[in-house]
Amino acid sequence: MKLSNVFAETVERTRNAKIQDDYIDFNIPVTSQRNPDTYVLIIANQHYDTPLLPEVPYATNDGYSMREYFTRALGVPQRQVKLLNDASKATIEDEGVHWLTDLAKAVAVHKGDETSPVANIIIYYAGLGFTDLDGKAYLVPNGINTEKIPSLNMSGKKCPRKDNTIQDITVQEISLADYDITLSSKETSLMTEQCISLDALCASLAGKNVPVRNLTLILDASFDGNNRDGNPAVRPERKDAKKKNRKANLRSDAVVLLAADFNNTAYVFDEREHGFLTYFLLKEVKLQRDRIFSMPYEDILTTVERKVSKESALQNRWQELSGIAGGKYKDGDWKKLKVKN
Repeated sequence: MKLSNVFAETVERTRNAKIQDDYIDFNIPVTSQRNPDTYVLIIANQHYDTPLLPEVPYATNDGYSMREYFTRALGVPQRQVKLLNDASKATIEDEGVHWLTDLAKAVAVHKGDETSPVANIIIYYAGLGFTDLDGKAYLVPNGINTEKIPSLNMSGKKCPRKDNTIQDITVQEISLADYDITLSSKETSLMTEQCISLDALCASLAGKNVPVRNLTLILDASFDGNNRDGNPAVRPERKDAKKKNRKANLRSDAVVLLAADFNNTAYVFDEREHGFLTYFLLKEVKLQRDRIFSMPYEDILTTVERKVSKESALQNRWQELSGIAGGKYKDGDWKKLKVKN
């Protein structure tokens, strides 16, 4: 065998080993393809400045990795990918959502009275989720004002433990894994006023004034009252045992991929330091490389769902992906969408 052939085979084996490794944060593939019509907002809320709202494990890591994959592996120009860390509601709305709506209007093609949308919008979120008494889903921003929410206010309060005992707590002594924060109906209303509902987020990108070709939301967050590590976070007090199942009021061409449905916990893959959904989604992009551009959502998500279910079950953290789509896709047509439309 010629030396040149041996060298070529060695290079190929090394390349394949790098692609197949289990670490998505290294050897990220770089595509030569361009994805100029895609605009991405990434929100990674790991650290909350309210003491009784827990830190969300690996959310920051998820956000950085998503940004690297969108710009390097998926060909989205760097200036069209915005990452917001530990963002407040005002920051998310002003620097994130308004940024997207302005871009959607700026790049649309105007022909007389008709507007032809160009922008494919993707919003990714890792952080705390919350549902109200009606089962409506919210993203929890940083900067929650707890002055009028006693259950989340540390000053001179007692906190109920999961074992139903009451104990004085301080910021220094608190172990959030021991506490289950339950908000009264009034407190829930005060909480949701400061959060971002999934309905409102989709509505802000809806209508003739915001010409978007497709809107995809990827939510690697728990909405069942638990954190991504399986420990309790915050939930509304429900007098009935059953949670209300409710679908978001999506714009017709919106697709939402959930790490778990609103009644179940979305976990993290501690060994890989990512949420299960984020890890296996980016792992699939890494494995497929440029083939990912020709794959419909259905093929990508079928593989990701299978791997998430298997690994989470092995870790005794069963998790099953969920998804909802707007009226345009009620027949499942959203599954035919691609990363680059």
